[in-house]
Amino acid sequence: EREIAILGAGPAGMGVAFYCKQKGISFNIFESKSIVGGNCITFNENGFRFDSGAHRFHDKDKETTDLILEIMGSKIKSINVPSQIYINRKFVNFPPSPLNLLKHLGIYRSVSELFKLILARYINRNKEQENFRDFAINRYGQMVSNLFLLGYTEKLWGLPSQELSPSVSGKRLNGIDIKTLFLEIFNLNSLSNRHLDGKFYYPDYGIGSIFTKMKKYFDNNEIKINSTITSINHKGNIIDSVEINNSKKICVSSVVSSLPIDVFIKILHPRPPKEIYDIAKSIMFRDLILIHFQINKKSVNRNGSMYFPSKEYLFTRVYEPRNRSVYMTPKNQTSLVVEVPCQYGDSTWMTERSILVDLIKSQLIDIGFFIDSDVLDFSIKEIRKAYPILDAKYNSRVDPLLSYLSSFKNLYISGRNGKFKYTHIHDHIKDARNIVSILESDEI
Repeated sequence: EREIAILGAGPAGMGVAFYCKQKGISFNIFESKSIVGGNCITFNENGFRFDSGAHRFHDKDKETTDLILEIMGSKIKSINVPSQIYINRKFVNFPPSPLNLLKHLGIYRSVSELFKLILARYINRNKEQENFRDFAINRYGQMVSNLFLLGYTEKLWGLPSQELSPSVSGKRLNGIDIKTLFLEIFNLNSLSNRHLDGKFYYPDYGIGSIFTKMKKYFDNNEIKINSTITSINHKGNIIDSVEINNSKKICVSSVVSSLPIDVFIKILHPRPPKEIYDIAKSIMFRDLILIHFQINKKSVNRNGSMYFPSKEYLFTRVYEPRNRSVYMTPKNQTSLVVEVPCQYGDSTWMTERSILVDLIKSQLIDIGFFIDSDVLDFSIKEIRKAYPILDAKYNSRVDPLLSYLSSFKNLYISGRNGKFKYTHIHDHIKDARNIVSILESDEI
């Protein structure tokens, strides 16, 4: 029987499977791990829950939001928790509001930077910003960029800021402008806080519960866990079968893939043209080491996330799961999750884990989060291919790959690592809806 094969049970794949089920379209979803959710899963260590990253679900697409709220019911809440960045051994609101910057930098430095920024924007108004460093300095000024953006971004992505694409910027600092400053000075906060990223939806029992709840809508025979795709077979411009675990061959009518784009191309059979295969080998992803500390105290602070741009620290972000949901930790106890970005095989990845934990624990103690006797236990998780690395020339490599894959008439690419694009849960679900609309029209 020829069916739609969905490769990967992360947010993108689960979204496609859900809409297929809703539309009555026959499908199989294949996942190499023993659980669904991809890189959006929730771990449970002795009643301490934590996610595979500081994930949040944002209300960016109404139809997607309505769907997730319907699926989760009372088990998801709208929360508003601040985030801060650690600069010069002080925590500053992040993203920083203009008034917050004024207080932190002082009036003289703020006014000086403001005039420099206005001048830079005028001079560079028609100049295309080809890398993240130029983009940041042109948009936010040298001082703000140095304090809040460049160091953190270089640590996160593992490349100098002048070698990164402007696409890594996101929208975190959109509210830093003259208009917002005046709105804040005159206490028009409802208007000035639009740029802040502290409001989002979060499930009671972690981000992974969205996808475990989705899974309950499927029949057991529709989702195949522990099923690694080892070959994707095509004849001309049609993919006709996939191979599972180097043994079982499945005939397919269409394929929706959220596999990392390089993995997909490397397991194509017959092998793609050499230039395509070589490009696929050249693209890079960023990995994460997560260290989770179980702490015997009620709370560390009230932040949603804490960012660390200084190279003094190996980690870029620390978050306290309990601040997202009280159900994430046992009563009167809390935890901290530390994100250490690296790449498989580099010096950080190869550091003995006990040494890494001791170093990071001592730094957290020095910052003042807890004392040594507060730590009940810790655990370590390794997240492979957490982010596609968007260097300044990534489009010149990724575009030929996507163009080649578009030649297959029954193939649809989705997901962060499938598209090699820094996307989020709401993007994946929206894309899934669009893909299934096309599949439905084909079925008709």
